[in-house]
Amino acid sequence: MGESVRLFVSVEVSVSEAMRSAISEIGSIRNVRPSREDQIHITLSFLGDTPSERIPGLVSNLRGTLSGTSSFGLSLKGVGAFPNVRRPRVVWIGIDDGRDELALLADRVRGAVAKSCLKQDDKPFSPHVTVGRLQGPADISETERKYRDTVFSEFTVGSVRLMRSVLGPSGAKHTVVEDIALL
Repeated sequence: MGESVRLFVSVEVSVSEAMRSAISEIGSIRNVRPSREDQIHITLSFLGDTPSERIPGLVSNLRGTLSGTSSFGLSLKGVGAFPNVRRPRVVWIGIDDGRDELALLADRVRGAVAKSCLKQDDKPFSPHVTVGRLQGPADISETERKYRDTVFSEFTVGSVRLMRSVLGPSGAKHTVVEDIALL
């Protein structure tokens, strides 16, 4: 068996000045490590360690499953946290317009991964953009209130990306393995 690579399938996010400002503010909260801009994305499926020789079949299945899928508009709105704002582990920006289309796209991607007989995270799809991770206790309820009605970004989802993630001391480094255009 050859090398394995850590993979996920995602949608690129258009980062606005409003998002940059909010992420900077979120990062100023004690115990919150903000996401780097080059890591901002929406995960459709997380595969984790995958044998590299299985990548061509996965790409083929993704292309086949997504052929005929139209691009669509998406808007990012509000700030929240998993599991909640008083005891967060992850801080996120939410999806507003385009949620249904995004969920359908995630279902198709997950189907292509399953067709490839590859393991993937089996948690239900929860559309969000991770913008911070907690390294200790914090309360982001004031930030959630401040940004509840803020629309951070509006853009067109025009492709799906198979991404490689390499973990390192300064965080993960993501590189595009394959970019699959939508109609």
